[in-house]
Amino acid sequence: MEFSRRLDCMCKISVVVLIALATLGVTAGPARADHSWSRLRLADFPAYVKAIEFADGTWDASNPSCWGKWCVDFASERLEAKWMRTSPPPPPGNMDFRVIGLQCENPVVGRVPCWIWMSVVYGEHQCTVVIEEGDSPDIRIGCPRHVVFE
Repeated sequence: MEFSRRLDCMCKISVVVLIALATLGVTAGPARADHSWSRLRLADFPAYVKAIEFADGTWDASNPSCWGKWCVDFASERLEAKWMRTSPPPPPGNMDFRVIGLQCENPVVGRVPCWIWMSVVYGEHQCTVVIEEGDSPDIRIGCPRHVVFE
């Protein structure tokens, strides 16, 4: 009798532990990037940008970033983030803004103005370096984690 009580108690504890572990696995889920910039709203713009933080490092006036044969750096001391107005306005939770005042450099084209477009469309984060040189392609990039305003 004593043995069956202990076995019953151990079974109940095991079930509780399994449920707790299963709940932890469901709520933790896969690791995701924290795109804090995606929580910005119209009232946060315009703003000066101090730095842009990517998963592999911080991009600021003294640290440019490169994608393929293009390198992007701060063209001026103060970058500006501007909300992109769309018509019709985006649905709630969707947003578009751009960071202007950048320079893109390529060995063939040289230095040309460029900007980064960041958007959230139905939960999907999209980021692109837009090069203002007629024949140059826009470059899809991994979105930054944070945009640090002054």
